[in-house]
Amino acid sequence: MKKLLRVLAWVIGMGLFIAVCFFGWLMYEFNESTKTDFWNTDLPPDSAMKAVLARDGIPEAVTRVVRVGASSRFNGDGEDLTIYCFDPSMLTEMKRALGGATGWEAGLPTDSGWRWQIRDHAPADLKIGDSPDASSFIHLPTPAGSLNWTIIDVRRAASYQIRIRT
Repeated sequence: MKKLLRVLAWVIGMGLFIAVCFFGWLMYEFNESTKTDFWNTDLPPDSAMKAVLARDGIPEAVTRVVRVGASSRFNGDGEDLTIYCFDPSMLTEMKRALGGATGWEAGLPTDSGWRWQIRDHAPADLKIGDSPDASSFIHLPTPAGSLNWTIIDVRRAASYQIRIRT
């Protein structure tokens, strides 16, 4: 009888040990798989996207929308890069939609916090190189400490909006 109780205790103990390990593994997998949402789209705008763009004041002449980013489900930290390719004749309307018709400065932002987003996430045909011709760019001034940048490449008719949330 003692031997039977010992074996039964061992079986129950091993069962509990396996159950605890399995539960721990499930929690680890759940935590790792739901930590961050990622997105990466590069499409011409469909009718639903055009409705959203119109609601946001973006001109209808947008021919391509690139959205790349990530967002933490835990605390909301994240980053996103949005690129709008548009008809070059709509530059004034794009400037107005993205931040106002005035206040834009020539060249690229002087801080370099935005560069890695474009280097790492933009499609190859829309990347801004390490030594670009700054005369083809305009940008909205970024307040000190801000992690938001809006840049327009006038030559390529593409706008870049970089947002980093901490």
